[in-house]
Amino acid sequence: MSGADPGNVRPSARATALARASARTMRPMFERLPLRPFTIRISRRLFDAVGYPAPPGTRQRLERIGGVPVRWVAARGADADAGVLLHLHGGGYVVGSSRSHRGLAARIGAAAGVPTVVVDYRLAPEHRFPAAFDDALAVYRGLLETRPAAEIVVVGDSSGGHLAAALIASLSGAGLPMPAARVLYSPVVAWSCWGIEAADRDSPDPVLPPRIPKIVRGLYLSEGMPDGDTRVEVLAADKAGWPPTLIQVGGTEALAPDAELLARSIGPACTFENWPGQIHVFQALSPLIPEARRALELTGRFIRRSLDGSGSRA
Repeated sequence: MSGADPGNVRPSARATALARASARTMRPMFERLPLRPFTIRISRRLFDAVGYPAPPGTRQRLERIGGVPVRWVAARGADADAGVLLHLHGGGYVVGSSRSHRGLAARIGAAAGVPTVVVDYRLAPEHRFPAAFDDALAVYRGLLETRPAAEIVVVGDSSGGHLAAALIASLSGAGLPMPAARVLYSPVVAWSCWGIEAADRDSPDPVLPPRIPKIVRGLYLSEGMPDGDTRVEVLAADKAGWPPTLIQVGGTEALAPDAELLARSIGPACTFENWPGQIHVFQALSPLIPEARRALELTGRFIRRSLDGSGSRA
């Protein structure tokens, strides 16, 4: 694992204000939010509505790859011949869609200079594990029918980061080639949640209380699952041959220690960035805070270097 330059950066005034506001509003909401069928339906609509739209000039189209609905998002100047991003959105496997994440996907693609495919994988609790994983794998297989793996970069945020890690962990067993690289923003790593609880006791996360990952685990995972399934327990996966990986986390989030454990287990092929004072998936807030814009710049640089073939594998 290698570190990166954000470690000694003082948070901007905007980022500090955002974290404080989140602690007063978002955290209390998540502490009380009942995740029942009715509230989940409402949450999905709200999640789609509050996501930043794609920048002006972004081209979008809906289609299916491998039988799974996806949204192609191409910002101005995106070159499909240079590569493609496979984006697995966050939302705890329960909410989120290509609509909620089209803005983030477009901005990552713009920084990298390539288009993005955002996967509308099936959501829990209507579709429990392994539905989301199966959809992600089907889209990856579908992309491989049109381009080599060296032109694909897998991106995931929050629970989508967990899904991206699970996808990579399963490719060798499925007889599929590894992508050029992988980018994880604030990934969920361990569904046991004990690490999240310990980190939150030391320094409360301004956005996500530990109860949310616990509830999500119950909604997503099936009962009676065998231990050691690397589609769930990504830390237990054999990481030999994993592609170059960039992990970015916010310094205020309780998920950060588990993400660092994943980075250390990957080894030299992983670049780990802990951004002081930033909240969960702060990169989605690039219209608001300068750190998010800088994080996207570094992401774009990492992706371009990986697509050029200059990254190193585990």
